[in-house]
Amino acid sequence: MQFDKIAEASHYYELGRYEQALTLITDMLSDNLNDGFLLYLAAECYYNTDNYSDAEQHAIESLNSGYPSEKTNYLLGRIYMDLDQFADAEKCFLEALHLNSSNASALSAYGMLMLRTGHEKKAVQLIKDSMRVDPESSVVLHYKLMYVLYRNKNTKELKIWSDFYTARQMKYPSWFTWGFIICTKKNYKEARENFRQAFLIAPTGQ
Repeated sequence: MQFDKIAEASHYYELGRYEQALTLITDMLSDNLNDGFLLYLAAECYYNTDNYSDAEQHAIESLNSGYPSEKTNYLLGRIYMDLDQFADAEKCFLEALHLNSSNASALSAYGMLMLRTGHEKKAVQLIKDSMRVDPESSVVLHYKLMYVLYRNKNTKELKIWSDFYTARQMKYPSWFTWGFIICTKKNYKEARENFRQAFLIAPTGQ
């Protein structure tokens, strides 16, 4: 029964239905307050609904419960970066990368942090490293897109795309994300093929 609920909550999370996932997770946590995975999944759901206070609290509790600190520190880094607590964000990203230097998501997120704090040269290297490790990751491609727009000084477009990804919680497949990057380079034929692949993977946009 518990396994079925966890699977259902994880499914809702993958679909971006965070409130539905949280309903199940909260119910399960009432019986097991120290379940590291459930605490972590709750933190991810709270983060994706902009509830940073509960996201931070559950992430820290997950960390204290013994859940893998690489994932938890990466999540805490994203939380602190969104809150403009850059020193705390850097500490968490560095800890995640200390545990796994090939964590492409942490590399790209740390690159975005460096970009936001004026360390462009370091940001370039981090984003390049993340692309080398996992060039098809939707997270990596998201930050790559932000970097491309930043380098082109399209600050208005950067704000639009950032808002777009926040609204969609980065749910699009990698093909879709890469299609947008290619569009910025005006290679529309290749972009169209990437959009076609994205539709084949997720025709409903979920």
